[in-house]
Parts: sequence; structure tokens; C-alpha cells
Amino acid sequence: MKKEMTGGAPPEVLAEALNKLSDASLVADADQRVVFANEAFERVTGYQQDETLGRNCRFLQGPATDHATVEAMHAALTTGEGFRGEVLNYRKDGSSFWNLLTITPIRDDQGRLHHFASVQQDVTDEVRRRRELEEALAEAIRQRRSRDLLLDVARRLGEATSSGALGASMSEAIRQLAGSDRAALGVWDDDASRLRIAGTSGFPPHLTEGTARFQLSPTKSSALAEFLVDPTPRLITALSSPFSRPVLQLFESDAFVAVPVHADGHLRGVLLAIWSAGAPMATISTDLADRLTGLAGLALVAFETVRLLDRVRQAADRDALTGLLNRSALERALADTLTRREEGELVAVLFADVDRFKRVNDALGHGVGDEVLRTVARIVDSAVRDRDVVGRIGGDELIVILPRLRNRAEAQEVVDRISARLDHPIHAAGQRVYIRLSIGFAMSSEIGAVEDPDEAAAALIRRADAAMYRVKADRSANRAAETDMDLLALDADLHGAAGRGELRVLFQPLVDVSAGRVVCHEALVRWMHPRFGLLPPSTFLPLAEDNGTMTEIDEAVLAEAARFAAEAERLGADPSVSVNVSTRQSSWEDLIAHITESFSRDGGSFERLTLELIETHLATDMHNVQRQLTRLRDLGVRIAIDDFGTGYSSLSQLQDFPVTELKIDKSFVHRAGALGLGLIRAMVHLARDLDLRIVAEGVETEEQLAMLTAAGCDRMQGYLFGRPVPLDEALSNLAAREGPERRFSRAT
Repeated sequence: MKKEMTGGAPPEVLAEALNKLSDASLVADADQRVVFANEAFERVTGYQQDETLGRNCRFLQGPATDHATVEAMHAALTTGEGFRGEVLNYRKDGSSFWNLLTITPIRDDQGRLHHFASVQQDVTDEVRRRRELEEALAEAIRQRRSRDLLLDVARRLGEATSSGALGASMSEAIRQLAGSDRAALGVWDDDASRLRIAGTSGFPPHLTEGTARFQLSPTKSSALAEFLVDPTPRLITALSSPFSRPVLQLFESDAFVAVPVHADGHLRGVLLAIWSAGAPMATISTDLADRLTGLAGLALVAFETVRLLDRVRQAADRDALTGLLNRSALERALADTLTRREEGELVAVLFADVDRFKRVNDALGHGVGDEVLRTVARIVDSAVRDRDVVGRIGGDELIVILPRLRNRAEAQEVVDRISARLDHPIHAAGQRVYIRLSIGFAMSSEIGAVEDPDEAAAALIRRADAAMYRVKADRSANRAAETDMDLLALDADLHGAAGRGELRVLFQPLVDVSAGRVVCHEALVRWMHPRFGLLPPSTFLPLAEDNGTMTEIDEAVLAEAARFAAEAERLGADPSVSVNVSTRQSSWEDLIAHITESFSRDGGSFERLTLELIETHLATDMHNVQRQLTRLRDLGVRIAIDDFGTGYSSLSQLQDFPVTELKIDKSFVHRAGALGLGLIRAMVHLARDLDLRIVAEGVETEEQLAMLTAAGCDRMQGYLFGRPVPLDEALSNLAAREGPERRFSRAT
């Protein structure tokens, strides 16, 4: 090979690099004569390099090679263009293979073409499978005399996103294809082991309600029992079985044809073509069987799509830890309940919070804490009425929607019943834990006439939240002697704490494990109270969000973060820093101005800063938060969602906010086993699909590190890599690490 094509690198270096490729590769000169073939080419084609050099690549073509493709490739290379396409080539032994060929022209600095480089992939199996699928589909279509109708049905089924829509489209298609008087689609319910009717066509109004309630179990129908294992179409008449007669009476029918829909040996549903008049048919004609079997094939794809969408919708509406509804689903359910209530009916919202839950986590670990939350969720769900709706909005907070009430006393009865169920200790992971809930509730009569149901739901939740805090505050006051802490005193002392220098900002490293270096530090705030000592953020930040001091705390932390970033940059280390801020700002304008001032003063880029927001707080004044975060993102500030997975955010909400990073909540990191690994792997794939960075929090053990690495997560934070330390110590740790990459070592 000529040295000029290597950009100055020795030819043997380039040859060695090409030989490392797993795909076959050739290099040809401008006249398309081979000057190099890598080892993979020899393995794929059977031609040795000395049999290849100097030859035109046409020697790989054979009698079945498509001439149109060859001409297109020749035309592209003649004009000095690249080419990509599938070509049927032949090996030395005469066997053929499909070659996904990519040819790239190589030019010198003056633009003169001097070589072509190609990569060749054996895609024979992929082409074969694709062609087999195409041939099978073509054959199926040729065998159906109702081709146009089937294609239209396929289009309509592709638009079905729910069982109801699928039932309506499919039942109409059955009636048209079979020429029957009526048609229905039965859907198999795995959980209940029942077949139910999901849609009908041609039924008179007086039959519609009865068919909607219709359910059939294998124990009552021998035909259905056979459908579970055998997908053969069946003709059902009054003579078929004892149970067929009442079914025919329900459908007001003389006969119907039932075609089961199977997937991997499991029943998904049944197509029902029903005749209501005339002499019943004696057998199913081959033509009718072919048409309905073909329709069943289309139905299977639609069934699987709807099942997947149902699972996605259910997962999007469910809290990952407890299985209860999450916040967004609760808000929709409450808005719907308020809309559908009848005159004189009241609706209540209970807001429940686990008292001193942090002590459970600190004393017994997050694994026990998660089990406690799951147990509490089950107890609350079992204590409410059948028509009530229970959900978790994040952390240790639960909400219960109580519809169809007559007065406050009925809501109080539910509260008392929940409290009574928690009088006994909870057993979690071998531990006996005493739990008490602070429960506040608000009635729909308290919010007045709010026309918009979403606004009414939000107002009712806010009032219930405030009622819960009043209950909790009363209990906190009663515990003052035990804790020696007065919430009212803390609330008062918090005003001006930043100005008095009582806030302490610590910095914890965030590492890129694959690169082996520290890439960021998170700024974490503590309050050195003159009377109570060093307080964690869980003690005072909720007060700050309520009393309006959150902005001054955020500003104090941001100022210290900017100073850290400037000092880190002077050390030659990565100056990136992240700060967790509240969405409940008293003045976003002041906060953005403070960010601009702090980071501009140090002469640094806004891209050094990542703002972290807790997932469960994003619904607070959503449109304003979105607008303010977009302003920050336009400056270059990165936006991270903290505690990801514990809240209610959907894919659409993630896309609505200018998010650049997701931080996996430590509850997932601490969840051992295949479930924890699967959840984290799903989050990693989601982040990559959305082009977002992802960071795992709370990494404390080598086992957790191994699990996260297996899930594909590279960025991590936790005690395994370093505890939060003051600014000077964090800078000293950076300075002590060798090299410009500031490589990390495990914390001890």
C-alpha cells in the first residue's frame, strides 16, 4: 500500500489495524485493483491475499449476482463516489453469500482519488430471513381472496392502541370477511382465566349490554378448554355441547364460527363470526377457514401490540416500589372522580406521610426501608373501601382518593381504620418496626367552585398536604421534649441562616468508572444550628420550601459551588459541579441572576454547572419551571433529574423539560438481584435512547459497583468513591490525585 494513503502512518500499522477488524476489508487503487485484503476477508471468501492482489473485485461475482446492483456500484465508483448495498458474491469454493458492501473513496489533500476502502459483512442469514418473511407474507396474501379488505383491516388494527379500539375494528372486519350477521372479539384474561368480549359488530342494542358482561371459563366450556391448547377453528351449534346452547341464546344465534388466536402456545383471544338467521351451516368451508385464519394472524400482531401498550401504560401509571398508582395517575384519577361525581356527593383526599421514616433508613438500611414502604402501602390499600384509590407520590408519601362521600365523618372513619391497622409493628426483613402515619385530609366542599377538573384536583391535594403537615407539626410539638427540637424555632432560625454563615457546603465526588477519573462534584448543604448542632437537609429543607428561604439557601450553595469550580480549574482538574435546587423558588429571576453573577465572576463557563431537580417536584408550577429551565439550558447549564425512578415522570414529561442527565435513585442501586439489575438496565437504555447522561447514586459496595457496570452504567456516586467533605478537603483530594485526569481510588 502506498504510504500517502495512511496519512503518514507506516503501512504495516494500517495493515495491522485492518487485520483487527472482525469484518472483511479490501483496499483497492484508483483502477479498482486490490492492493490489500485483511484476514477476515480470507476467512469469509476463502481467497488468500496473494490470490486477491492485483485483481478487480469482479472475481467475487457469479451467475446470480444482480447486474443492476453491479452497474449502480460501477457507476458510483467511476464517478469517485461511495457505495453501500447488498451484493450476491461467491466464495472460492463456489458457495454464494450475501455481502453488505460499503465502499469509501480515499482522496489526497488536493481531492484526487487514489484508493477505495471497503468493508464487507456476510448478511446471508439476515437476507434469507427477510426473504422468507417476504415470501411468506406474499404467499399469505395470494391465498386470500379478500386482499384489499385484509390490508385495510391491517391498517385499522395498526391504529388500535387499546382493547376497546381493537375489539371494534376486529369485530367489524370479522363480519365483513365472514359475511356473518354479527361478529365479536373475545379477549383472554390471563389473571382471571376468563374469556371476555372486547368488541361487537351487528348486535342489536338489547344484546349489547349482555355481551359486554359475558365471560366464559374453560371449566364451563369444553370448546374453550380445547382452544387453550389447539388453535383449530370450530363450528359451534346447539349440538356442540350442553353449554353452547345458552351461549347461542345470549347471541340470539343459530351457529357461530370460533377461531382462536394463539401466540407461543398461549391463547390471546377468539374471533367469533355469528349467524342469527337461516339454517345453520354443517361445516366450515375451506375458503371461510382460510379467510378467518388469515385475519387471526393479523389479530395476533394487534393483540401483542395492545398488550405491550397496556403494559407500558400500566408501568407508566405505577410506582415501581409499591405497585400503587403514581402521582400523575392519581391526579388524573382525582380529576376524573371530581368530574363524574353526582350532585350532593363529596370527594375527599387523604394525604399520608410516614413519621420519622428517615430513622428507619438510617438505623436499618434502605432495603428494610423499602420493605416497610411496601408493607405500609399494602396495609393502607387493605384498609380503604373497594371504590377508593390509593397511590404513592414519592418518598414516604401516600394519597388516597375517597369518592361518593356524604360527610367528613365517613372520611374520618377511613383515617381511623388505617391508623388502627398500623397499631401493631410491621415485620420487614426480619425486623419489627413500629410505624405511624401523619394523615391529613381535605373535602371537595373546601375548594369552592373550580371549573377546571385538573385545577380542582391540584387544589384538593394541596389542601390535604397542608392538613397533613398540620397533623405532623402537632405531633412534632408533642415530641419536643424527646427531640429537644422545636419546629417553630427551626422555622424562625432558618431565616437569615445563610447570611449568618451557618450553612455548610460539602462536596462529594462523582466518578466515571470506565475512564477511572473524577468528573464532577456534587455540592451538598448542611445546617450548623447554634443549638441543635449539624442538621441534615431532610430536617430543614422542607421548612425552607414552605417559609420562602429556599432561594437564599440555593444561592449560598451556588456561590460555594462556583468557588469550588474556579479552584478546581486552577488545579487543572475537572471543574464540573452539580447543585440540587428546589423548583419551589420564591424568585426564579433572582436565582438565575445569582447563577450568572457567581459563575461569570470566576470567569468560567456555565457548562461547568449542573442543576439537579428532584423528580417528584417537577409538577410544581410545571409550565413556569419548564420555561425557567429552558432559559438556564440556553446559557449552557446542564439539567439533571435527581432520584429518578421514584416519582411520576413519563417519557413525554422528560422530553418536555430540557433534561441532560438522569440520576438513578439509590433505592434501585440497593435493590439486589435480577430485578434491581433489570430496572437499572432499563433506565440506562432509556437514557441512551433519549441521549441523556445517567448517574447512579448511593454506590456503597463492590457488589453494587459490579451490578451497575453489568447494567452499562459508567457514572456513579457514593461512599464507595468518597464521602461528602468540606471544600478545602475536596480540593486537597483532587490535588493529591496523580495526573491531569485526577484518577480515583476506592474510599476506605
